[in-house]
Amino acid sequence: MSGQLRKNLLISTVFLLMSFGGMLLIAIYLLQQASIQSSRDAWAQAQSSIEFQLLLNAENISNNIKNHIQRAVETPELLALMASKTVEKSEQLSRTQLKTLVAEALRANPVVNSVYMHFQPNAYDGEDDANRGDYRHSSEQGTLEIYWVKHADGLHFYPIADGNFKYQQQLDAYGQSESEWYNCPSQTRQNCITEPFWWELQDLINVQLMSVTVPIIANNAFLGIAGVDLNMPEFNAAITAFVRPLYGGNVRFYLLTDSARLLAANDYPERVGESLQDVDAAISTLFNTPSQRTFVQGEQGYLIERLSLTILNKQWHMLLLIPEQEALTEFTQARADFTRLSVRNMAGLILSSGLLILLTMAIALKYLHKRERLLSQSQAELELILRAAPTPISVGYLVHDKVILHKVNQAWLDKFGYSDQQIALNTFSDALLWSSAADHTRLMQQIRQEGQVTAFVVWLTRRDGSAFLGEISATVVQTDDETLLVTVYDDISDHYALQGQLLAINDQLEQRVDQRTQQLQHTINTLELTKQELIQSEKLAALGNLVAGIAHELNTPVGNAVLAASRLKSDYQHLVAKTAVGLTKKDFEQFLADGQDSTAILDRNLLRAAELIRSFKQVAIDQTSLQRRTAFVHEILDDVLLMLQPSIRKSGHSVTLQQPDQPILIESYPGPLEQVLINLVQNALIHAFDQPGGQVTITVSQLDQTLMLSVADNGKGIPLAIQPKIFEPFFTTRLGQGGSGLGLSLAHNMVTGILKGQLRVESMPGEGSRFWVTMPRVTPEQYLSNKEG
Repeated sequence: MSGQLRKNLLISTVFLLMSFGGMLLIAIYLLQQASIQSSRDAWAQAQSSIEFQLLLNAENISNNIKNHIQRAVETPELLALMASKTVEKSEQLSRTQLKTLVAEALRANPVVNSVYMHFQPNAYDGEDDANRGDYRHSSEQGTLEIYWVKHADGLHFYPIADGNFKYQQQLDAYGQSESEWYNCPSQTRQNCITEPFWWELQDLINVQLMSVTVPIIANNAFLGIAGVDLNMPEFNAAITAFVRPLYGGNVRFYLLTDSARLLAANDYPERVGESLQDVDAAISTLFNTPSQRTFVQGEQGYLIERLSLTILNKQWHMLLLIPEQEALTEFTQARADFTRLSVRNMAGLILSSGLLILLTMAIALKYLHKRERLLSQSQAELELILRAAPTPISVGYLVHDKVILHKVNQAWLDKFGYSDQQIALNTFSDALLWSSAADHTRLMQQIRQEGQVTAFVVWLTRRDGSAFLGEISATVVQTDDETLLVTVYDDISDHYALQGQLLAINDQLEQRVDQRTQQLQHTINTLELTKQELIQSEKLAALGNLVAGIAHELNTPVGNAVLAASRLKSDYQHLVAKTAVGLTKKDFEQFLADGQDSTAILDRNLLRAAELIRSFKQVAIDQTSLQRRTAFVHEILDDVLLMLQPSIRKSGHSVTLQQPDQPILIESYPGPLEQVLINLVQNALIHAFDQPGGQVTITVSQLDQTLMLSVADNGKGIPLAIQPKIFEPFFTTRLGQGGSGLGLSLAHNMVTGILKGQLRVESMPGEGSRFWVTMPRVTPEQYLSNKEG
């Protein structure tokens, strides 16, 4: 019995041991499978966390670079807007004022090295000729060229001698035109940024720059450009500062152009501007292999993150190399802890093989609890990464266009005024975040349609009710059974406040320009009234001179007529006396002969006086009353020459007339035409000759319906330097010697205004001068209607 019992007990013991051993093996197998699956889950979660953090960092760097360029481009955009508006309103600043404004713009922008404005010939104020060689703001050709550069000791102005430097077409070693900074905006009418180039600032002083230029457009015409230069070493330092906070400053980065030229790199700051192939062939190969996500150099492995940035007219690329040990440090530590814990648990199970099934199940339950704890620990690590981000970030469940807050980082709590996350989760309402329900509706509609939103500018409300201007970027993340919305917030209130200040300054500037314009317009009106009065005085003075000349000219015929009349009277009295004592036939015949001579002299001189009076009367009427009538050109010329005979004889010069045999009939205003001819002839008699004996020739011709008159002299000619000024009011070379400076100005105004024609001069020093008057034979009626109106 005892043997059977021992046998049964042995069998039972063996069976129990086998049962326990089988259960132990099953438990160990299940433990191994759970460990493998848990490790996989932890790795997948860590990868998701790393990729999410890299995405956030990449977007942050991209935004920083774009904001840096935007800060640079704001200055030329403001200058270009000011220049185009003042040109369209014909309210241009003086060149000195514009130079000062450019200097102030450079002083206000800390991210740029220089600010400049360059214009096409006569594009801004049309005063290139007056500013030739004035290097304070103009080139040798007179074009407006302003170039300010920032140095350590302050701002320096660099004059531009040759205004054609901006049209250079030579290519540099990388195929970029030396004038790409000017050619691009002039051809595309868009904002442009160049690739790096070397610029000779002074003799033996070269700087590496990158230009941002904006076209100046007014009335659909290209006037020039406004631009800034970015110093490449300073630009590299700025980009390095953007990247330095990532992963303890151990990230390697390369900012490249589309042609793989180096714009910035923390490994090669001294080789900015060179081709990446020449700088680092291995990195160049990596750049040209977009599918490659990891990279090994030496004993160091890297994770790769790529960015593409559209900067104005260029496409830039950034390559980020993150050391694997930095990115995976937290996951590696968690996996090591998990492995040690699994080994310890497995050893415990083997040592407790004699325990009952309940103990085995208890250990299994304990392990499952540990597994849940490790998963919670991985989630905590993800939350730690989220909290460490410097930008406000929230993660919420997206349910029927509403967001139920799930997680937020510390930056979010600080921005929206919550003391801790639990209070935010318990009290937060999606509707309280938005200052405008319409903005919330638009955002949710865009998220439904596109699955994401980028740079959505909207007013947001803090917990205390205060509002700020925010820029929202959000992405929908779809899990197996939930829809998450990851949202990044950026406070841009200061940036927009600065823009508002700039706009306010611009408005104040426009108001000041308007006030100055009104003052100038009042002054111009006063000067115009004064000019008209002086012109009228000049016309009356000219008429007075004609009166004096005609009076002198009338002395001869009237005096001769008086003598002839006196002689006739004397002969008549003598005849009467003869009749009283006895008149003979011889006495009567002598009286008839003498009377015939006297009456002939009387008739001829009275006709001459009548002709002079008639001509003067016609000219005086035409000069003092603006009458439109038909007239023959040769009659007008005869009257003018008749009136000018005293002046011609007194001058010692001669005037000849050349006109066609066929009379030319015009329907116009003879008075202004007579005044023009008188002024041109008198101008030649006074100014053209230094010695007597000069010749003035008046030539008349017609072409179709156009009348052409020229007044030419063989005198000393007009200096080229003063030819552009001779039609200006009050310009004279005989100031204080009888010259008023209004003769040619009055003639020009009458030809271009009343007669609807053109007045121009052809002259070479030493070869005489010729003034051309071209006008329609039938003057349009508009002038008369305008005068009446």
